[in-house]
Amino acid sequence: MTLVNEHGLNAFFHNLHGHHHIYPVGKAPQGRVALEELDMDPVVTVLIGDTVHDAEVAEELGMQCALIPGGNQPESKLRALGLHMFTNRREALA
Repeated sequence: MTLVNEHGLNAFFHNLHGHHHIYPVGKAPQGRVALEELDMDPVVTVLIGDTVHDAEVAEELGMQCALIPGGNQPESKLRALGLHMFTNRREALA
C-alpha cells in the first residue's frame, strides 16, 4: 500500500488491503475479508501483486493473478510462475 501512496495511485482503487507492518504473515485471510466486504466474485477478480506469495494467495482464493516487477523479488522469479506480467506499474493501470 505504501507504493500506491508514493505513486499517487489511490484514485484508481475502491479499496486497498495490505499489511501495516513488516512481520511475515499470510495474506489469504485478509483477501477473504476483502472479497466478503466488497461482495466480489473471486472468479472475476484479479489480484495484482509483486511477489510469489501474492500469486499463491490468488490461487488459494480462486482468483486470477497478474504481477508487477520491481518489488521485493527478482523479476526472473516472478516470470518463472508463468502468469501475466506487467512491464511496470503504469502499464497495470492502462
